[in-house]
Amino acid sequence: MMTALLANLLLGVSPAHAADRAIDARVTAVRARSERVEAGVTAKVWTSARFVPDGVTTQGAEATAWCNGKQLQKANVTWMGEGGRSDQIFLYEDGVPVFIFEDEVLYTPDSSGDGMHQKTRYYFEGATLVRMVTPDGATVDRPAGPTAERGRYLRAEALKYGKACPTP
Repeated sequence: MMTALLANLLLGVSPAHAADRAIDARVTAVRARSERVEAGVTAKVWTSARFVPDGVTTQGAEATAWCNGKQLQKANVTWMGEGGRSDQIFLYEDGVPVFIFEDEVLYTPDSSGDGMHQKTRYYFEGATLVRMVTPDGATVDRPAGPTAERGRYLRAEALKYGKACPTP
């Protein structure tokens, strides 16, 4: 860590800019991980299992987990309600969520078709939310407070889905 800091200082890179580059590197790594997991899903390398998430709404929920043995790789969860639905994709590394994509679809009384979409992306480094891309496309690095609360909640939910993997 100290070597990287010294190198950045010698190159004239501010600590804040270096942190942004570290976040960019993390996002790039998560995207590469996503491509590998999707390739495994497509090639049917992973075992898939349907499950019912805890806290089911009166309208219901459905979910699918893709597992490598007992290790969760990916989970898709859809929550349905009167006012809309939430489609969520969770990507894992070593059983820990590293990326969450949420598409909240809000129905309106005169809505025909799919409703209004609000898509948010959450990137994690361990337990820390390092980047969030908001529904309007704004990128927020190291979000805090109420801005990050939904991401922290989804991460906590994502950790529960590991039990969906069948015991080999």
